[in-house]
Amino acid sequence: MITAAGFAPGVLTVTVAFAQNLKDKQLFGRQDPYCVLRVGGQTARTRTASKGGRNPTWNESFSFNVYRHSGLEITVKDDRVFVDPTLGVASVSLDGVRANGYDKLVTDVVSPSSRRHQGVISLSLQWKDGCPPEPEAPPKAPFMQPPRRCVMAVGMHHHMHMANCHAHHMAAHNRAMMHHHMHMHGHMHGHHHHHHGHCH
Repeated sequence: MITAAGFAPGVLTVTVAFAQNLKDKQLFGRQDPYCVLRVGGQTARTRTASKGGRNPTWNESFSFNVYRHSGLEITVKDDRVFVDPTLGVASVSLDGVRANGYDKLVTDVVSPSSRRHQGVISLSLQWKDGCPPEPEAPPKAPFMQPPRRCVMAVGMHHHMHMANCHAHHMAAHNRAMMHHHMHMHGHMHGHHHHHHGHCH
């Protein structure tokens, strides 16, 4: 399958081997680096290289389904208790691996703000043409959709209105039955007196 942009989808497998000469952001002790990989909208995370310091080793592999032209973005972070500071970022083109099926490279890790060199990361890439169909995005809700609680409120109002109508109807029915019963009772009572007088 070729997409409109002339891009053949495929499966990219990334092996993150190690990093060297990373910036050390720990004042005391050794830092615990990990990597976040991003291809398009997909992300993956390596384990934390505990006490990896400036030269951590991971040797972990991740696979991504690639549907459109995109690169591989890697963010190297230090695993801390609260906020994990970024040690550097790396960007990798997928053109080489798509052309050859395999690519092994050592790419620069740079500061996300100053773009200064902050070490290198060693990667192996593999490409296999063809991948499962892209999952369809869920349909977007209309912009002017009323909040659900309003719908509930309208529903409750309707339910209460129906209940009120039912109660009103029952009360009217009971009044009519009571009136009918009293009328019948009075009629029977009068009939009884009339019959009694006739006997005398």
